Amino acid sequence: MGTLELPLLDPFHGGDPPEPPPTVRDPERLAAVARAAGATQGSGAAGLVQPQSEARLCAWLRAHPTTTVLPQGALTSLTGGATPSGEVVISTTRMKGLRIQGQRAVAGPGLLLADLNEALHERDLFYPPAPTHDGASIGGNAATNAAGAATFRYGTTRDWVRRIRLALRHGEVLELRRGDHQIRPGDTLLLQGRRSLQVPIPRALSPALKKSSAGYFVRDPMDPIDLFLGSEGTLAIITEIELALLPRRELLVGLSFLPSTSAAVALTAALRRAELLVRSIEFFDRRCLQLVRDEGQAGGLHLTIPPQAKACLLFVLELAEDLDDEAILEQLSHGGLVPLAQALDACQASESTELALPGQARRQQQLAALREAIPMSASEFLLRHQRRDPAIHKLGGDMIVPFEHFGSMLSAYYRAFHDRGLDVAIWGHISDGNVHPNGLPRDADHMRAGEQALLALAQEVLSLGGCPLSEHGVGRHPLKQRMLALTRGEQGLRQLRATKRALDPGWTLAPGVLFPEPSSDRSEP
Repeated sequence: MGTLELPLLDPFHGGDPPEPPPTVRDPERLAAVARAAGATQGSGAAGLVQPQSEARLCAWLRAHPTTTVLPQGALTSLTGGATPSGEVVISTTRMKGLRIQGQRAVAGPGLLLADLNEALHERDLFYPPAPTHDGASIGGNAATNAAGAATFRYGTTRDWVRRIRLALRHGEVLELRRGDHQIRPGDTLLLQGRRSLQVPIPRALSPALKKSSAGYFVRDPMDPIDLFLGSEGTLAIITEIELALLPRRELLVGLSFLPSTSAAVALTAALRRAELLVRSIEFFDRRCLQLVRDEGQAGGLHLTIPPQAKACLLFVLELAEDLDDEAILEQLSHGGLVPLAQALDACQASESTELALPGQARRQQQLAALREAIPMSASEFLLRHQRRDPAIHKLGGDMIVPFEHFGSMLSAYYRAFHDRGLDVAIWGHISDGNVHPNGLPRDADHMRAGEQALLALAQEVLSLGGCPLSEHGVGRHPLKQRMLALTRGEQGLRQLRATKRALDPGWTLAPGVLFPEPSSDRSEP
């Protein structure tokens, strides 16, 4: 096994450390950072630190070497990874600088996607892998290797990060640029600075899929930058990120209502294999559409959901050139968009599909609004039932399989929940084979049944070469941590923990995220 030696940087450039930021103890300020989206309640934060720079963050870390800390971004985590349970929260919300240089953006970790997108729009640029929820932070995206609808064409956050700077727990900085180095599973990363850190690279490989969020990323060979992308704040705190960008493309948005889930799968397959620039295809089933009606979200959508629809696809295509609306309609009949018309005709979806052209930006937004209305409606359902039974909370999966297995896996999702007497709504990124089966529990018994269903589905997904942890990470969610153990195996988990312990010997950085510290493997390499 080899060793890759890299230098650690002095964040103070040879001078004295700046004054560390204060640790806030005010109860109202702590209450504001006590819970992330979708997470079960933790015990709260012991304090709050909001550094404005890398140097001040490192000064605080050096001044508090044994304090347990939890990095936190925009509080959009769905797995409990940003919900404190007695730690001091290190919030990156004040580290939000942005420089755009050609087709690169250099961002602070606290910069919101919405602010990045706005700045890029002014320059006719876009950040391809951005998740659909633009309230997330850039640092949170990198820490979880976030993915979204456009993964089919553009991959995940990892594929677009060119450089990162990281504050290690002891207050030194590691900078990594993609392409500078290569390392292999089982090698050692030797970090040399005020102290020497020997970091073992896990031997157990990550799932071989376009997107998975199942612990530390390992490929053979791999770029060391990828070890930290998706590590969920357990190895270091991201202080700066350099992202690759692309020129903005004109989009054609379509919404198809279909008579069955099998018709939706067939149309997806036809669009995937057609000679089209498919950016994304998203799937919503009959129960999703019914939730929108039942929870009062349909009125604000400015579209009619046919009562007979059993499934729906929202697809986004990129246009190879800038065309006016008349030219696009011509392309559907006699040009490069003919494969779209052919796919819709073959699946008998032409009459049930509405297209929004590039010149119809408002209509594009109205069609895409269905995507946001569905999880909001599911949340409203859960809140209503939670008032009667506090045991009820979000019961969702985040699973991916190779697309050739998606049809059979979709049937398995329904079977696992229905056989246990539980209703389910399924939506997600069908173009990737990644969807979110969300149980709709009405009592504590349903919660237990739904968790059993998700664990059974995790095993089935793995048997098909998929991953039960696709894009939202693991966090502190007990069920997802069990799925991580299924995915990486106990030996693999020991290797992941050894990597963490090398960078965080005191286990004080995001403790309990991904996995707890077991006393049984403290001495393992």
